[in-house]
Amino acid sequence: MTTGALSGIAAPAHWRWRALWSVAPRVKEFGRPELPPLSVYLNAGVVPRDSRGDNHNQLGEDLSRYLVVRPHDIVFNKLRTWQGGLGVSKHEGIVSPAYFVCRPDAESDSRFLHYLLRSKLYLAELTRISKWMPPSQFDTPWETLRKLPMLLPPLEEQRRIADFLDAETARIDKLVRLRSEQSALIGEGIAAEAVDLTGRSHIRRGGGATENLVQLRRAAMSTQTGSTPADLHDLSDGSAPEGNLPWYTPAAIDSWMSIATAEKDTHRDGAPLFPAGSVVITGIGESLGKVAYLDHVATGNQQLTAITPQVGVSGRFLAWQLWAAEQEIREWAQYSRIRIINNDSLKSFPIYLPSRTEQDTVVRTLDSHVVRVRQITDAFLRFQRLADERRQALITAAVTGQFDVSSAIGRNVTDGVSA
Repeated sequence: MTTGALSGIAAPAHWRWRALWSVAPRVKEFGRPELPPLSVYLNAGVVPRDSRGDNHNQLGEDLSRYLVVRPHDIVFNKLRTWQGGLGVSKHEGIVSPAYFVCRPDAESDSRFLHYLLRSKLYLAELTRISKWMPPSQFDTPWETLRKLPMLLPPLEEQRRIADFLDAETARIDKLVRLRSEQSALIGEGIAAEAVDLTGRSHIRRGGGATENLVQLRRAAMSTQTGSTPADLHDLSDGSAPEGNLPWYTPAAIDSWMSIATAEKDTHRDGAPLFPAGSVVITGIGESLGKVAYLDHVATGNQQLTAITPQVGVSGRFLAWQLWAAEQEIREWAQYSRIRIINNDSLKSFPIYLPSRTEQDTVVRTLDSHVVRVRQITDAFLRFQRLADERRQALITAAVTGQFDVSSAIGRNVTDGVSA
């Protein structure tokens, strides 16, 4: 009965194989438009649609045709099933008619089925049986999915395995959450320090030495000549140097004032030119106020504006101050249908400009903190990958009978994943 990725499973003798359709038949209950819409996410499973802000798909006009989902039902997003776009619902609601809703029978524990279907071997098999849909999706037809072999122990053993995996995965998730919160707290501390050290706190309180409080135009008078305009500039005349240059969008700017790998490693005619040492600011849209420091010549789209520090002004200090003032920049921006800050408005933005010696001291302090943050972030990402690997290995072993959960009661089976 087994094929593909499932054919190598050496199941315990008392476990049985059954087709998905006989374990969790497909149901097509509809006519309840008053129920809350649900969504299926790759990592979160089935959740209320209004609990997430990143679902931009439009609801259909006739919700009476949407499928009813009851607690314990399994919901499959047929275009994302192969990626893990499935899960057992804890909620009553409705989903698009394009989804599959399956209702487990009395001999099946829905939590066990959830872990089984999201195990490594089953995700591999779901990928294998899915049909390629260019440019970037796979379709899993019901006629194929319904035949998926489901490996099931007796019901009480299913429940015991599900209880064990609930406890162990919750423990791993808690450790990951604690590490994430630790990283976030360190980042928040550095952000608060940047506000103080760069002088933004003086401006916010309405204090500070008057001679140190200037408009941005005083700090960003360009020293470029020739084809590079003075003051705040965005070269839109195509006068870039010969050869390919990195081309950036706001999405390339990370959380710590660096600009990531270029989206396109080529210059585009008419794109703004960003000289080395520029401070790049996003001037429009939802990412308005994002700041990066460029230590190389680059180009970018029209959402980015580059300012060149005046002689005697540290570009890194200027970048740090504007980074610390992101929310203030957003509030400074004009707003009609979308937020936008033009060059004239940006020139008048108030900044705190101490002596060059003080600027350099601030930069050394904050830059050293960022090195530490990146080390902590890298360590967290390694920890997260390890935790994900351990979680998946544990789930796969437990639901395929390769690991006896009864022998693990009272033991730490996630050794190597610790706070």
